[in-house]
Amino acid sequence: MIALYLGLGAACADPRRDLDQVRQHLQTLQQEYRQTWQRHASARDALAAAEQAIAASVSRLTALKAQQDSVQASLGALQGQSSQVRARIAQQQGALAEDVRYAYLHPGSDALKLLFSGEDPGQTGRDLHYLGVLAAARHARMQDLAAQQSRLASLEQQAAARSAELAGIAQATRAQRALLEKQRQLRRQLLVRLDRKIASQKDEIAALKRDEARLSSLMQKLAREAAARAAALRRQEAARQRALARRQQAAPPRRVAPAQTALPPGASFASLRGRLAWPVAGELMSHFGAPRQGGGLTWKGIFIGAPAGSPVHCIAPGRVVFADRMRGFGEVIIVDHGGGYMSLYSNNESLYKQVGDAVAAGAIIARTGDADGRSGEYFELRYQGRAINPEQWIR
Repeated sequence: MIALYLGLGAACADPRRDLDQVRQHLQTLQQEYRQTWQRHASARDALAAAEQAIAASVSRLTALKAQQDSVQASLGALQGQSSQVRARIAQQQGALAEDVRYAYLHPGSDALKLLFSGEDPGQTGRDLHYLGVLAAARHARMQDLAAQQSRLASLEQQAAARSAELAGIAQATRAQRALLEKQRQLRRQLLVRLDRKIASQKDEIAALKRDEARLSSLMQKLAREAAARAAALRRQEAARQRALARRQQAAPPRRVAPAQTALPPGASFASLRGRLAWPVAGELMSHFGAPRQGGGLTWKGIFIGAPAGSPVHCIAPGRVVFADRMRGFGEVIIVDHGGGYMSLYSNNESLYKQVGDAVAAGAIIARTGDADGRSGEYFELRYQGRAINPEQWIR
C-alpha cells in the first residue's frame, strides 16, 4: 500500500493529488492507531481485573481447603470416639446378654431368692442393696452410652453436611477459576494481537510520514520551478511588449476608413470575422495588447486618431445597451450584436442613439471627441465580457 505513494520521479503526473492522498491516509491511520491504543488499554484493564479475580479465587480455594482439612480432622476424631463408644456398648451388651442368659437358665428373680432363702436377714438386706446399686449403675451406663452414641451420630451428620457444602463451594470456585483462566488467556491473546497491530501501524505511519515529506519536498521543488518559468515568461512578454512598442513607434500610423460594402442580412456576428468595417476614418494609433503609457497596462482595444466631430459608424447590426458618459472615457455607447458579442465606442463628444435603439451596420451612432489632447475614437470588441482583438475581425 505504501509503495503506491513512492513514484516521485519525473514521471509523477500529479504530485499534489498524491500528497493529498498520503495525508488523508495518514490521518485515517492515525485515528485507527488511537482507537487501537484505547482498545489495548481496555483489554489491559480487563486482564488486570481477571488476574485479581483469579487471585481472590485462589485465596478462597486455599481457605476452603483449610476448612476441609479441619472438618476432616474433626471427623477423624469423632470417628475414633465413636469406635470407643461402640466398643464399650458392645461390652455392655455382652454383659447384658449374660444376665439375660442367666435369668433364662435360672427362672425367677435373684432378689426373691435372697429374700426367701432363710439366711441371715441382715446379710440378705445387704446383698439386695448391692444388687440394686449394680442394676442402677448398669442402667445409667447404658443410658449414657446411648446418649453418646446419639450425639456422635448427630456430629457425624453435621460434619458430613458441612463437608458436602465445602465440596460444593470448592467445585463452584474451581469452575469459576477455570472460566477466569480462559478469559485471561483470551485477553492475553488479544493484547498480543493489539501489540502487533500497534507496531505495524507505527511502522506504516512512519513510512507515510516519510512519503509525505518526500512529496512535500517535490511540491516545493515544482513550485520553485513553476515560479522560475513564470518569471521567465514575464520577462519574455515584457521584452516582446517593448519590442512591439518600438516597432509601433517606428512604423507610421495606418490609415483606416469605414467600408461601404453591405453585410449579408441575418448573418450571425460570429460569421462576420474578417469582414467588418472600421468604425471611424483616421489613423490607427494604438494596437490591441500594446503597452499603454504610464503604468504597465496594455490596450484592450484600439485607438483611431481622427479630427473631433468625425462620424462614428456601428460595425454590425445590433441594439444599444448603454449610452452615457463615463469618467475617463467621455461619452460611451455599447452595442449588443447577439451571441455574446458586444462593441464599445468611447471618447465621443456626442451620442446619436439611446438605450434600446436598434442600429444597422454602418449607421452613425456618435461623433468623436477630444480628450487629453488626443482626438479620435477608442474602440473595443468583447466576447462574453472578455476583450478580443478587433483587428482580427475588421478588414
